[in-house]
Amino acid sequence: MRTHLARHPDDPDMLLPLGLALCMEKNWSAALACGKQLETLRPDDKSMDIVMNSLFNLGNKDELDTLVDNALARHPDSPWVQSLYAIHLMKRGDLRRGFAFPLAVRWRYERKNPDYAMAPADWWDGQPFDGTLLVRGEQGLGEEILAASMFNDLVRMGQHCVIDCEPRLRPLFRRSFPTLEFVARFEGNLDRIAASGVRYRRIQSLDLAHFFRRDEVLEPQSPWLHADTAMVDALRARYRREYPGKILAGISWKSS
Repeated sequence: MRTHLARHPDDPDMLLPLGLALCMEKNWSAALACGKQLETLRPDDKSMDIVMNSLFNLGNKDELDTLVDNALARHPDSPWVQSLYAIHLMKRGDLRRGFAFPLAVRWRYERKNPDYAMAPADWWDGQPFDGTLLVRGEQGLGEEILAASMFNDLVRMGQHCVIDCEPRLRPLFRRSFPTLEFVARFEGNLDRIAASGVRYRRIQSLDLAHFFRRDEVLEPQSPWLHADTAMVDALRARYRREYPGKILAGISWKSS
C-alpha cells in the first residue's frame, strides 16, 4: 500500500484499506492521519469511522466531542458512525442515550439485503410470547457483562429464555439470574434448540436495549451480578487471619 501511495499519495482507494489496516494493528496515530487525509479527499462514513475510531482509542475526548454530532448529521444511516457514537455517549456517562442509540437491531443496516427493512421471521419483537427466547451472547466479556444489566428485565417480563454466553461467565450468570437458563457459547446450543421444533424467537443480547433502554429514564441499578458468598467469606477469613488488623482492599485494573 505504501509503495503505491508513494507514487499516488492521494489515491482514496488505497488510503481506505491502509487506514483500516492501521486500525487493525492499533497504530492509532497513523490511522488518524490516514483517516483525516481520506476525509479531505473522499469524505464518507468509512473515512469518518477511521477518524472517530482513532480519536476514541487515543483518548482525544475533546476533539471527539466536537466531531461526533457532526459525524452523525452527515452519516445518519451509517452503522459504523452510530455504533461509535453510542459507545462515546456511554463513556461520557450518558448511559440512557448510549443504550438507546442507535436502535439496536442489526438487520436494520444490512443494506445489501433487499429486505433489510423487514425483520427476519424469527426475530423477537419485544413482546412476551408462549415459547423460548434465544439470546445470543456478544463478542467479549465486557459486552456480555454490559448486556447482563438487562437480564432482570427479562426476568420481570416472565419470558422463558435460553442465553448463550462465554463459558467462564456461566457460573456468575447462573448465580445472579437463577430463573434464566444459560448455555455455553461456541457449541451450537441455540441452533439445536431452534431445530428441535419448539416455538422460539432470537435476539442478540445487547439488542435487548432496543426494548428495555429506549425512552424511560435509566435509574441507577443495584449491582446485577452476585459474588459467590461462600468464596467471599472464605477469602475474607483467610486474609484477616494472615493480615490481622489490616484494611482489606480490592483492586480492579485494565490491561491493554
